Amino acid sequence: MARFRVRETVGITMQPRYQIHLYHDGTQYVAAVPELDGCSGTGQSYAEALASSEKAMASWVFAAINCGKTPPEPAKDFVLRPPTRPPAKGAGAVVLRRLHARFGNLNSRQLMEKMGIEGVSTSIFSGSVAGLGKRFVRCAIAMHLEDMPSKLWPDRSLTSRERDDACMPSQEETAT
Repeated sequence: MARFRVRETVGITMQPRYQIHLYHDGTQYVAAVPELDGCSGTGQSYAEALASSEKAMASWVFAAINCGKTPPEPAKDFVLRPPTRPPAKGAGAVVLRRLHARFGNLNSRQLMEKMGIEGVSTSIFSGSVAGLGKRFVRCAIAMHLEDMPSKLWPDRSLTSRERDDACMPSQEETAT
């Protein structure tokens, strides 16, 4: 989490705290700031990438203010991710991104609380996000994303997709 000060001519001091995603993309270290569109820094080390991203954030915010725009508010709910882990890929990554888009960038436990899923471990929940785990958890995820499980996890077997879809309420049930 980077801190920097922005001073306007009227003397207002703001200290926004934007989240920074640190990862290695295979050739260099990247410090991306998802809340500021297109804002990131790179370097040969995490420290260089972080320093570069702090300069980029300051430039981004100053440019927004100079254009008469208000910089976006920092996210209130966010998760610190280990710097060695790149953004998720695979079957569950798309579902997880959709959950984060709907509920905010929360960890598995916080997502389970927001969705009202109780009685399962975070490991089972994470497996369900990837299309494995418990059927009732997959169906709860699908209902919160307003999509059919077979569309969220198309790589599952035909039998599993049919059984998962059968646990979803039909259009007539939701209309009444």
